[in-house]
This record gives sequence, structure tokens and C-alpha cells, in this order.
Amino acid sequence: MTLLRPRVCAAIVKDDRILMVLHEHGDLSYWTLPGGAVEEGETLEAAVLREVREEVNLKGTVERLLFEDTYAYGPDHCFLVRVDDGEVARLGYDPELASNEQILKDIAWFSLADKKDDKQVKRVIEGLSVPISQWVGAAAVCVDADNRLLMVLQGKPEEEKRWSVPSGGIEPGETLEQCCMREVFEETGYRCKVVKKINEKAGSHGAVEYHVTYFEAEILGGTPTIQDPDGLIYDIDWKNAEQLKALPLSFPEDREFLLHELEAPCREKN
Repeated sequence: MTLLRPRVCAAIVKDDRILMVLHEHGDLSYWTLPGGAVEEGETLEAAVLREVREEVNLKGTVERLLFEDTYAYGPDHCFLVRVDDGEVARLGYDPELASNEQILKDIAWFSLADKKDDKQVKRVIEGLSVPISQWVGAAAVCVDADNRLLMVLQGKPEEEKRWSVPSGGIEPGETLEQCCMREVFEETGYRCKVVKKINEKAGSHGAVEYHVTYFEAEILGGTPTIQDPDGLIYDIDWKNAEQLKALPLSFPEDREFLLHELEAPCREKN
């Protein structure tokens, strides 16, 4: 007869990221939520806070039960656990195992979007009612005859303002090319035409998955005018390669790609 041994795990979520621990034993290696078996005489809430202290060295408070499941030896309870902003997670240990038998190997924060297909994280997202949304947009790479890149200074009112190429999300009924041309006009006042697709970028930020298509665009006319309906544009300018190297960018990962577009020895003109 197998004795039941209830289990608990902790969902520690900050800025749409969730803390997980890496287990390795034998040929098995997998990421999971901090947790373990309930000890005799413990409440479920006390057990989950103890596991959090042992495995990731954090002190927290139980917010609420997110979901219940079962595992080989009984019920499994997942709690939402809040930790102080100043707390820093560090890899802990399993006191039931000798030092040379430890299965806890690493800890890491993952975006909920990246782990949305994980069995545990999927249940956490359902319990939190966190939507996983998709953002699709287009960006314009406009280079003038002096080999300068059209850029805009942007940001929310409370944020530090940073530079980016004109870009934005697609609207219902638009093609990506139409989105690109509209964003250039709204953010800079220039009219342009799309020449060709030159890059794509996909990933996730928190609970949002994004996909951006970059187009080479040619300016046809217009006057530099800030007319962004979202009110997020603060300046319009043309930047050369040396300036681009030092600019604070909204998306720093774009710098190398944009420099390549400016520094290519023979840019194809259409």
C-alpha cells in the first residue's frame, strides 16, 4: 500500500516572469516550480513557504491557492507566493539529500509566454487569468542619399526617451507593407513606399509574443512633422552610423542590424 504524501509548489511571478528550478537526477533534467512534499504536522501554506526558503532562498507570503492537481503519491497544491521586491533568489538545497546527491542544479526566471506550454505554468496562467497575447507590427528602414537613417525619439511620458526607426502595430485590414507606410507618415510626416522586406524579429516580452517585419522604405516626400496619434514621439532626425553607435535605443538588439544597413559598401537601390 502506497501512503499518500501531499505535495506543494510555489508560483513566484514578477513582471510577467516566473521563477523555476532545474532538477537533474539520473538521465532526467527538467525545469519545475519550487516545491516538495508536505512534512508531518505542516499546513499546506507553511510547507510551500518552507520549500521556497530551502530551494530559492526567498522569504514570502502566500497569496492564494492557484490550482490543485495530483501526482504519483497524492494531491499537489500550487500557491501564488509573493516575495519582497528587494529579495534576490539564490539556489538552495534539499535538506533530505546528502550534498553529493543534490538534484537542485540551477534557478532562472522565465517569461510566462516562453513557458506557456509547460504543464505547471499553463495552470498558473489559467489561475492568474493572464492573457498570452500576440503583437504583430512593421518597421521602416529609410536611408537617405547621405547614408543617414530616419529615426524617432520615443517613449511613454514616465519613461526615458530612446531612439528607434519608425514602427508600430498592424491595424485590422492592413497588410504589413501598409502598416509600415502608415507608421512612417504618422510618426514623421514623410510619405514613403516599401521597397522590400529586409529583416524579421520575433520573441516575447512578458506575456506578449511579438513579431516585427522590417522593410527597406524610400521617402517620396513630405515635411518632418510629429503627428503620432499615441503621443509617444518627441523628435525626428536623420542619424549617421557614428551617431547610431552611441544612441540610446528603444531596442538595443537592433543596433547591429541597423549599422549593417548603413555601412553596407554597396546598398542596393531600387
